[in-house]
Amino acid sequence: MRLSELASAAFKNATAGLVRTLSAYAVVGVCALAAVAITTSASILALEPHVGSVFARLIVAGVFVLIGAGAVLWLHFGQRAASAAPLSADSAADREPRKQDARSAQIAMIVEAVMQGYSLSSRRSDR
Repeated sequence: MRLSELASAAFKNATAGLVRTLSAYAVVGVCALAAVAITTSASILALEPHVGSVFARLIVAGVFVLIGAGAVLWLHFGQRAASAAPLSADSAADREPRKQDARSAQIAMIVEAVMQGYSLSSRRSDR
């Protein structure tokens, strides 16, 4: 098997897995939205006898505003903390290229082993 055929087969397998994963996440997202809608409706129905129709909806809307504000603050402070982390010039700059070189070498060895295994298995199936 040629390298180009192996690469196209690997790409097809990777995209099939990606499509399958994205489909599963889409189903989870739709189910999560349905659960939020049903929970919101149930919360409003539970609050209406106690506080009235308008205030029940305002309370539920306020809960969503608090959740959204919390998410925005979490993102804001998370980015600020990541950008404020000091880097020592000598140690971080020296370690990062070595880590990337080691990772690249490991990935290359794994890809080569997979290609060799696939090549050997295709030879055996031809017999």
